[in-house]
Amino acid sequence: MKLKLSILTLLTFLLMSSCKEKIKELTKEQDQKSISQPEKEILVTERPLEKTQLEIQGDKIIVPDFRLEVNLSDKAVKKLKESKESVIASLYLYGDVADENLIPKKFKKLLGPTGIKLTSLDIEKKEINQSNEFQVTNISFPKELYDLLASKDVLINISVYSGRRTFKDNILYMEAYDSKLSDIIAHSSFINLNGRLLTEGFN
Repeated sequence: MKLKLSILTLLTFLLMSSCKEKIKELTKEQDQKSISQPEKEILVTERPLEKTQLEIQGDKIIVPDFRLEVNLSDKAVKKLKESKESVIASLYLYGDVADENLIPKKFKKLLGPTGIKLTSLDIEKKEINQSNEFQVTNISFPKELYDLLASKDVLINISVYSGRRTFKDNILYMEAYDSKLSDIIAHSSFINLNGRLLTEGFN
């Protein structure tokens, strides 16, 4: 019985030794292949530049086009249509000034409590629907103003109200927007505002 165990142990030892030698040979072959073959060149690509928020064209700063969607309640649409009243989207671009003492005299009148006015634009829509899209295009302002800003991330305020063609006062209660222009550009150049009649929910 002891003899059988000894023979079995010997065979196991020989088998393990053979496997170890085989593994060494394979490892040696792989090392030789690695040495003989040149390392592959690692291509490093630079990160693409982010889309420019504003474009400089000569002495002007060009603002990227974007879309504004104004959604109105059923009652608001009905009243506006029946009275042939329009809707106006008013846009006001501004920024913080780095140093008020450096503002040229010709731009002093543009300085206000929120900063310096860069430009403004009113867009009127006469055909009213529940969903009304305003295309905001061809906006620019002087590069001289842009150079005065402490932050180059321009701010924008958007207000929407009735056109006062029929009614003396505004009859709409609308969401307003006041934030960075880059936030709109980052969201597929689109912004959505909702509104209703001032009288809705009160009477």
